Amino acid sequence: MIKKIKYFLLIFLLLLSMCTKKKNTKKCITEIEFKNVSENYNIKFESIKNIKLEFNAKDPLQAITRIDFDSKNNIYICDYMSSNVKVYEKNGKLLRTIGRAGRGPNEYIGLKSIFVDKNNNDDIYISDVSINRITCLDKKGNYIYDFPIDSKYYYSGVGMFKKENKFYIPAKDAHSNFFKDVTRTYVIAELDMKGKIIKTMGKIDEIYNEYNLTNMLRTNFENKIINNNIYYTLLAYYKVYYINLNNGNVYKFGIKGKNFHKLIKNPYTEPGVSLKKSLNYRGKLTHMTKPFLMNNNILLVEYYNNNKMKDRSGKNLYDNGKENLFDGYIQVYDLKNKLYLGEIYIGQKKIICMDNNDYLYAISDHGSNELIKYNLEITKNR
Repeated sequence: MIKKIKYFLLIFLLLLSMCTKKKNTKKCITEIEFKNVSENYNIKFESIKNIKLEFNAKDPLQAITRIDFDSKNNIYICDYMSSNVKVYEKNGKLLRTIGRAGRGPNEYIGLKSIFVDKNNNDDIYISDVSINRITCLDKKGNYIYDFPIDSKYYYSGVGMFKKENKFYIPAKDAHSNFFKDVTRTYVIAELDMKGKIIKTMGKIDEIYNEYNLTNMLRTNFENKIINNNIYYTLLAYYKVYYINLNNGNVYKFGIKGKNFHKLIKNPYTEPGVSLKKSLNYRGKLTHMTKPFLMNNNILLVEYYNNNKMKDRSGKNLYDNGKENLFDGYIQVYDLKNKLYLGEIYIGQKKIICMDNNDYLYAISDHGSNELIKYNLEITKNR
C-alpha cells in the first residue's frame, strides 16, 4: 500500500513539474500590442547617392557581411571571403585594409561582425565566428589584443556591440543539440573584456519548436541599447523581440507583413540533409534582418523573400519564377506610442547599415561593390 502511495505521489509530482514548466515557458515572453495605423501614414524610401567602392585588383570586395561607421562617418566593411576589413571614406575612396586570412593576431577565417566604439577613440572590435574570437584594434587598425569567447558557447547570429566594459553577442550553448535542443539555446550573451560569459539572456519563442526551426536560429540585433533594451529579430518569424537589461525580461511585438510567407514546418531536423533540400525549404521562408533605430524611437525592420537560390557552380537550387533574386520590404514602428506605421517595398535591396545621421545604406547582393545611400521619410496623411 505504501509503495502504491509513493508511486502515485511520484507521478503527481512529475505531472506538476511538467505543468509548471509549461506555464513558465508561456510566461517567459510577454507580448506587447502595437496599434496598426498604417492607413494614416505615408513612407518614402528615396535614393540619395550611389557610392562606388574602390578596391585593389588583387583584393576585390567579395562578400559584405557587416558594416559600421566611425565618428567621422568613414565606412568599415567586413569582407568575409577576403578575410579582412576594408575602410572607406564616405565617398567610396579606399583608405586602408585591415587584417588577412589566418589564425594569428589580426588574422581571420570567419569574419562576421564589426563594431567601432565611437565613445572610445574609434577603437575597432572584430568577431570571428570560425575561431570564436574577438579582436581589438586601435582606430588605425593596429592590433591591441584579442580574446577567445568562452568555449561553452559559440556565435549564433550576426551582430556585436560594446557598452562600457561589456560585450553583447548572439550566442548558443556549444553542447546543445543544434537541431533539437531549444532549451539550451540563448539569444544574447553578455561578456567581460576577456571573453568570459557574465550571463546569457533571452528565451526562444515556442513557435521555433512548433515548426522545427531551432536548427535555423540566427539572432540579428541593433547595435544600440535604448532605454536599456536590446532589440532583435529571429530568421523566419515576423515578430520583433527585445530584452530589458534591468530585469532580464523578454518582450515581443509585431504586425505580420503583407508579403510575409506563411510558416511551413521544417521536415529536415537531422544532420546530413542535402544542400538542395535544405535550401529549397529555406527559399520558401521569409527572412528577417537586423532592425535599425532612427531618432532613438522609430524602429525599422526589413524582411525579404528569396526568389532564386543557386549553389557556387551557378546551379539553381530554388526558383519560384520571379525576375528578382529576392524582394525586400521595410516595416516601420513607433516605439514610444506603440504604433505600426506601415511597410514599403524596396525591391532587390538589402539594408546593411545606418550611419550616424540615420541615413540607410543598401546593397543589391553581398558581392556588390556599390553602396546605395537612402533617406527614409515618414509623413502623416492629412
